[in-house]
Amino acid sequence: MSADIKVRFPEQLDKLKTRFTSMQSRERMLILFCGFLVVAAAVYLAAFMPLYKAVSDQKARISHKQQDLAWMKAMTGQLSALSSTQPAGSTNGESMVVLIANSATGSNVSAALTGQTPDGQNGVKVRLEGVNFDDLILWLGQLQKSYGIRIKDAEITKLPQPGHVDASISLGRNGG
Repeated sequence: MSADIKVRFPEQLDKLKTRFTSMQSRERMLILFCGFLVVAAAVYLAAFMPLYKAVSDQKARISHKQQDLAWMKAMTGQLSALSSTQPAGSTNGESMVVLIANSATGSNVSAALTGQTPDGQNGVKVRLEGVNFDDLILWLGQLQKSYGIRIKDAEITKLPQPGHVDASISLGRNGG
């Protein structure tokens, strides 16, 4: 770059060199010191200022996330109390087998439901073959949300057809 400057501005560089060498040593030292300060300020503004800003932004982000975490921890007790007092959906006295069959009919898993076996008073074991995994998960979530039926045990086997599984699931309600 300095060779390129010498080619483009030879007269101006010669004038600056002549003027610089004709100055007293105190003036030359002052010019060099000011030049050093300008270079140092440019380096600081170009490199360190963005780095300091990024660190400051990350500290603020971490502080915000810590506040969110504290709020979530405070809400955990309230949510667990709320979920334990909220009644499960109305079952109209239907048995678990009937609830499972009816809810499967209303979802996309009814064709895959190949068997149900009662498992005590508040439980049932179901067998699904070739069911779409996403539909299965949505159906199980709906059972829990609407009727308080939870998964006690599950065995899920991936099939060669993408997104489909065979499943044996033990479901229960109210500690069943």
